This record gives sequence, C-alpha cells and structure tokens, in this order.
Amino acid sequence: MKSMNIAASGELIPRLSTHRNVVALDSTDFTDVAAVVITTADSRSGILALLKRTGFHLPVFMLADEPVSAPVGVTAVIVGNAQEWLELENAACRYEAELLPPFYGTLTQYVDMGE
Repeated sequence: MKSMNIAASGELIPRLSTHRNVVALDSTDFTDVAAVVITTADSRSGILALLKRTGFHLPVFMLADEPVSAPVGVTAVIVGNAQEWLELENAACRYEAELLPPFYGTLTQYVDMGE
C-alpha cells in the first residue's frame, strides 16, 4: 500500500525529514494526508479550525524554533531533531492504521504471499 502524504506549510517543506511525499497545505484537501506540520504563525491563521472542520482527526505537529506550549488542536510541538521526525512518522503510521478495517493487514499479507 502506498503511504499517505505529510502536509506542511510551504516554508517548512524543505526542512522536513521523511520518506513520505510532502505536499503544501494550500494544495491538498487532506484526504490523502496522514499528518500535518505547521508553523507557529500558521497556528494563529485559522488552519487548526479548518483541520477540525475536515473531521479527519489528523495528527498536527507545530515546528517551532524554540519550545512553546502546544495550542489546542496540536498533537506536539517539535524543533526538528531526529527523535521528533520519528514521532511524526509514528503518528502518521498510527493514523493510517486506524483508517483501515482490522482485517486489512491480514489481507495484505495474504496478497503479498502470492496466494
């Protein structure tokens, strides 16, 4: 199965460390997104309200230059170290896993075996 995307603020796209495809916030409808990364400024721009209205319950990470408290709707504040990129990836994987029905994993393994 193809991994879902990470949506991020345009200015953050070059800073993200992920194997996933990264799309700009303003060029997605969030149906193919597994996690979102925003700036501190984005958190005050209304994007969190927009994400809430989608009903997708996406994990949202705020990349900040210094530690700040997470606003409502933000899963975690990150500064961009390696451990935090793993947390972002883990959150995206959990989101994808929760979207699929329980038997999907077994079905995928069966298909991969070529049976």
